[in-house]
Amino acid sequence: MGALRILVAAMTLSSLAFATSVEGRRIEVSPEEYAVYNAVLDNINPPKEDLHVLIFPKTMSFGCAKWKENVPLANGCSFLAFPPNTPAKIEQLLKSEWPQMSQSTWTAFKEQNDLSAYLGDSFVTLWKHQLAADPDDPTTNKRIEDRPSTDFMLILSRVGFNSAKNEAMLCVVLFSYMDLLHTGGDYFLLRLNNANQWIIQGRVRYFEFSGQDNDSK
Repeated sequence: MGALRILVAAMTLSSLAFATSVEGRRIEVSPEEYAVYNAVLDNINPPKEDLHVLIFPKTMSFGCAKWKENVPLANGCSFLAFPPNTPAKIEQLLKSEWPQMSQSTWTAFKEQNDLSAYLGDSFVTLWKHQLAADPDDPTTNKRIEDRPSTDFMLILSRVGFNSAKNEAMLCVVLFSYMDLLHTGGDYFLLRLNNANQWIIQGRVRYFEFSGQDNDSK
C-alpha cells in the first residue's frame, strides 16, 4: 500500500476531538446496512472471554473539522482519509487492491459518507456491546472518557452498495484499550453468497498503531 498507509502514534481514546454539530436534521443508518455490519463484526476474534465493546453512535464522514458533524476526528480530520490522503487517493488504493470492485459500490460509499448518520443498536454480536453516549445530547460529555471495563471501541462508516445490491463496502476503526489488540482502521469489501449471506471478500488495513509505536518515540 506504500505511502497511503499511515501509522498513527501518540493518540489515546480520550484525546479524540469532536467537530461541533450545527445542523438539526437527523440522518439514520438504513436497516439493510446492519446485515453488512454484523457480517464484519462476526469476524472479530475476541482475544479474551467476556469482551466488552462500545460502538460509537454516529458514523464517520469524509472531511475535516469544517464538516462539523460531532464525529471522532484524528488530527482534525476523519478516520476515513488522513491528510495528505484524499477520498480520490483512497479510491485509488482500494481499486488497486480490489480490481473486481464495482464502480457503483465506491460511488455509493462516497455519497453515503458525505454526512454522518445515527446508528441504532441493531447489531448482533457474540460479545457484549453497547452504544456509546450520544455526542449530540447536551446532557452528556462531548468527549469519550476512558472506561476501565471497555476493551475497545468501534467507529463505523456507512455502507456503500453497488447497483445490484449484492456487493458492499465499509470502513471500521477499532480503538483498542488492550495490549493484545492494536488500534487500526480497515476497509472491507463484501458480497452476497447464494444463501443471501454477506461474506467478506477483501480487507485493506489503512492505518494501525500500538502502544509500542508510541513508546518507541
